[in-house]
Amino acid sequence: MLAERTLGGDALKKAVALPEGENINEWIASH
Repeated sequence: MLAERTLGGDALKKAVALPEGENINEWIASH
């Protein structure tokens, strides 16, 4: 995947991680 090659697997996971206290449905809808 291009994103993994350019960002690295760990950075990509952090970029899309659900922030603490955030509603998962709202997070998915906005991202």
